[in-house]
Amino acid sequence: MKKIIVSILLSITIILTGTIRCLAAWHVDIEFSTPSLNSDSGVASNKLSLGTDLAATSGYDNTLDTLALLNGPIHAYIIHSEYNQDYQRLWRDFRNESLPQEWEIEVATSSVDQPVKVTWQINAPQNLSFNLINTESNQDIVMSSVTEYSYSSTDTTTKRFLLKVSENTNADTNNQDSSVNGGGSSKGGGCGYIKSGGDKNNNINGNGQVVLNMIITMIPVLLSLQYRIKRHAYAAWKILNNRR
Repeated sequence: MKKIIVSILLSITIILTGTIRCLAAWHVDIEFSTPSLNSDSGVASNKLSLGTDLAATSGYDNTLDTLALLNGPIHAYIIHSEYNQDYQRLWRDFRNESLPQEWEIEVATSSVDQPVKVTWQINAPQNLSFNLINTESNQDIVMSSVTEYSYSSTDTTTKRFLLKVSENTNADTNNQDSSVNGGGSSKGGGCGYIKSGGDKNNNINGNGQVVLNMIITMIPVLLSLQYRIKRHAYAAWKILNNRR
């Protein structure tokens, strides 16, 4: 009986851990590229990755963040002026799951009058909004509505962008996928989603829908208990081992 209880507790812990990651973790890959005669492909580029992770802190994390290596005709990086001088420019920057969040991006090119192309891949829940703002022109690009953005490097001075991420409380999640549909995005994180296909194709009956709604309602409560469950499961496992 005790073994069964321990197994149940451990199973719940695993499920909750997966659920939390599904709800909290998301990421965006954004790439800046420009023509280059010195590149084999004819294009030089820098790719940046940003998002949230449960293990992230408010500072630089060795296991999650990556320093930018500035070399070549284009330099793109996420700026952190508040960090130690050696850690102020990043290619990869992950933070905790709080919203809204803002990432400051700087882009510098070594050539004048060259086109710079910006593309992105969004892997995030549907209820998040992503806006890329050109701080020089004050142009606001809704990243879920377009697939790319471009501008001309009129000089070699650094261009600044601000990537804003916020929760869209008005998002209609009943008839949309669980990840952003625009900007070359994809369904992410292995998180399941529910999409209504009408009565003909809907396999969820009335009772099943009630149960599903109850589960969704209880998720916040279960998430708040995850650490207690984990602690009790570990304590039960130790008791069983000591009695053998």
